[in-house]
Amino acid sequence: MKRSQTYLSLTIVCLQFVGVVFSKPQASATFVEKLLELTADDQTKKDLPYVPLKEWHRAKGVYSSGVKLNFNGALDMAEARRLFDVFDNNMFVTSWVTSTLLEAVKYGGTPAPSNEQLTLAIQAFSKYHDKNQQYNTSTMSFWPLVFNSTLNYWSCAPDNLVATFDITDELPMNVIEALLKVLGMENLVDEIEFLLRDKDMYLRAFHIPPDFDDTFINLGLGALLFEQRKLLPEAWSLWQSQNMNLTSVFDALKKYAYRPFSSDPNVNTIDPRTYFYIRKFLDKAKADGGDIALVTTWIQSIEELRMLFYLNVGMPFQLNNVDVTVAANTIYGITSSILSGLVSPDVLADPVLEVRINTSSLIAFVIKTNFTGRPDLALTYYPSQIEFYWFVSRTVSALATAAQTGSIPLVVMEAVYNILKNATQYEMTKAILAQAKSEQSEKVYFDDFLGDGDVTHDHKPLIRGEDRIFTTAMAANALMNTWSIFDESTGKSHWRLGYTADSSENHHGLYYMVDSTYAGWKLRPLERFLLWLCQGYAKPALLVSS
Repeated sequence: MKRSQTYLSLTIVCLQFVGVVFSKPQASATFVEKLLELTADDQTKKDLPYVPLKEWHRAKGVYSSGVKLNFNGALDMAEARRLFDVFDNNMFVTSWVTSTLLEAVKYGGTPAPSNEQLTLAIQAFSKYHDKNQQYNTSTMSFWPLVFNSTLNYWSCAPDNLVATFDITDELPMNVIEALLKVLGMENLVDEIEFLLRDKDMYLRAFHIPPDFDDTFINLGLGALLFEQRKLLPEAWSLWQSQNMNLTSVFDALKKYAYRPFSSDPNVNTIDPRTYFYIRKFLDKAKADGGDIALVTTWIQSIEELRMLFYLNVGMPFQLNNVDVTVAANTIYGITSSILSGLVSPDVLADPVLEVRINTSSLIAFVIKTNFTGRPDLALTYYPSQIEFYWFVSRTVSALATAAQTGSIPLVVMEAVYNILKNATQYEMTKAILAQAKSEQSEKVYFDDFLGDGDVTHDHKPLIRGEDRIFTTAMAANALMNTWSIFDESTGKSHWRLGYTADSSENHHGLYYMVDSTYAGWKLRPLERFLLWLCQGYAKPALLVSS
């Protein structure tokens, strides 16, 4: 779990309560201020070098992100999961944390991050731009690019993970494994041997090309900075100076889209895992006589791979794929950049328009079919279904705000809004509420899978709920984005009007999770859920009469 993301997820949950459901008591403000303080303290203020077996390299400006392996089962495996934590310098976490801080300002009225905090983060992003192009580009990589003087080319890799593998060449691994066996940790030894057998494969896979996920997350961050440019002029100016050619993003989107009905192998070739989970979507499109263009993960073609593979830049498994979470972040980046005015609606001319409509339709299809029964394939890089729902709901929320004022600039954007709104208000809402768990009559929470695969000494299931806070925060955000609308004129959110909830039937996916009362008022499930999350920090202000 990414610690900084958890802090900020909780921050947004509490802040949106303040704007949507609750008044602003001092306790809530104090709680939010503490979360913001923890987040600011977490940012690396200066570059800290790698010291073998002692300190990880921490790049200046990044927020904490830990790479962990999901060891599970017996208690020794659980302890290995807890202890193994490799600090990872990447753009993804820092851009998300920065974006969420800015959203807290926009939606919750929190104090803006300091100029130093924003500058540190944005300056760090300069290392993630694709430097192998002969022009300024806003296509981004997950890990920082480093110049290889031997190959005369820039490539990226996770330096701390690479160092972790490299140091095994210097350690007495046979002795270490023998000692672990004496201590009864045979399962851990098996995992270590498995990882070391595939060491070369991992090191090869780490050298990835730029990707659309980080690229459009960066664009979404730019949209927030553009909206707040009067409040944060220096941060906006710094980001703008790094992103002078936003057209490059949309050019790449057109060039590298997956086009299954094309005769060009550069664009019709896809990872078989992707084909397996989207094949029915493609079959329907083919039967309807339509063409398809979908956003992919990697900004690289098969032809480019053949050349760049030997320069240490290649897609994992030498194939591109379609990950619906990457797709959701791409759709949000396009949407927010247009609605904010950062880019012109003219970018939606064909074939970008085709990619946006088709990708949105695929996202809705996946939601309505429960990930076609294969979430492990649809969520290639993000195993959390509820996090995916949050990603999708952000676009719904942005378009709902624009629809309220009649400022959706194009009919095609309204079409995407209707496609995603329908899927989130029905199937997504039902899916989220179906996963709700109740600890006590007034407490509802969500678990995913981390920490829930362990067993006790007598082999009984042990539920640790290690991703409970993060998953619950994502569920709350997804539901609030779907069922509330932000009013830009007042700076507050309100529940959507015109829906009802009844204990005997689902209506727009909302129903009573538990039939009970609170202070003489019957609560709709979402309000009840939100009330628990901020209980003790806020006073209920929006209740529904029974």
